[in-house]
Amino acid sequence: MIEAKSSYIHKKFWTWIFSRILKKRFNKFTRIGINNLNEWENKINKSTPLILAGNHSSWYDAVLPVVISFSDYKFDAYAMMEDLQIIKYKFFSKIGCFSINLKNSKSAAISLRYTINLLNNKKRVLSVSYTHLTLPTSDLV
Repeated sequence: MIEAKSSYIHKKFWTWIFSRILKKRFNKFTRIGINNLNEWENKINKSTPLILAGNHSSWYDAVLPVVISFSDYKFDAYAMMEDLQIIKYKFFSKIGCFSINLKNSKSAAISLRYTINLLNNKKRVLSVSYTHLTLPTSDLV
């Protein structure tokens, strides 16, 4: 299991990089349900974590919520990601991604315990996206 080793400086740098990439790839980005996020931030118990679950079709699906959480809201955000991706792209762990190995139940259990400890009594955001196959963005068009 690869733990998240995020730091403010890495999140700041990679947020800038990903923001530039996303602006080149997308004409418009709309956030739906943002009022629910504001309600969680302002009204919910300050030690209550938020788990974002989404569909996963491209490499940036796990990173996007971390970047938005950091850049727009200054939340302490993390993402669960397949271990092979973090091994291949080590910078993911620097912005708050940690691994899960779905092929090994013992390793997956360790990742789930890590997740519980990460979220336990803390106001943090966790992004979880799932699919069997991650495709390059160019294959989706």
